[in-house]
Amino acid sequence: MSVTDWLLLSLTLLAGAASPGASLALVMQRALQFGRQAGLIVGISHGIGILFYAGTVALGAATLQSEFPQIFRGLQIIGLGFLGYLGLTMLRGGWRKRSTKRAADTRPLTQKSRPSLAAEGFLIVFFNPKIAIFFFAIFSQFLLPDLSPYTRTAMASLAAVIDALWYCAIAALVSLPVIEVRLQQYAWQLDIAFGAALITIMLVLI
Repeated sequence: MSVTDWLLLSLTLLAGAASPGASLALVMQRALQFGRQAGLIVGISHGIGILFYAGTVALGAATLQSEFPQIFRGLQIIGLGFLGYLGLTMLRGGWRKRSTKRAADTRPLTQKSRPSLAAEGFLIVFFNPKIAIFFFAIFSQFLLPDLSPYTRTAMASLAAVIDALWYCAIAALVSLPVIEVRLQQYAWQLDIAFGAALITIMLVLI
C-alpha cells in the first residue's frame, strides 16, 4: 500500500469513528457522570472492540452475516437489548437527579468500576456485528490478495487506534473544566437526553 492509500484509509476510518451514534453518547455520558478517566476507559475499550472486528475482516475471514447468519442475528438482538439497558439506566439516573441540587464540580457518590466501564465500551461494539460489514466495505477497497498478514494487521490496528483516540479526545474535551462546569449544570437533562438517544437508536435499528 502506498502512502496515499494509508492516508485515504485513515481519513475514511476517522470519518466512520466520528459519525454520531450510541458510542458517542455512551462516552460523553460516562465522562460527564464519572469523570475523565471513566470516559478514557470506555474510549480505549471501544477501540479494542473495533480491533476485534477490523482484525477479523482484514485477516480474510468471511463476514459474520454471510457465513453465520443465525449468530449475526443473535448478536443483533442482544445488542438491541444492551442499548435499551444502557438507555433506560441513563433515563432512570437522570430522572432521579432532576430534583437534586448539586454543585457543578461535584461527582456522584457511587462510582462505576473500571472493569464495568471497560465492558461497556467493548460490548457496545461487540454486540453490533454491522461494524464488520462497515470494515468489509472499507477494507475491500484496499485489501489485495498479495497483502502480507503484517499489513493486514496494521490496517486493523490503525482502525482501533484512530477509534480509541477519537473517543478519548471526546472524553478529554467534555472533561475540560470550562466545558464540564457548564455541562454539569444540565447534568440530569443530559442524562435523559443521552438515554433517549440510545433508546431512539435502538428503535430505529429495530
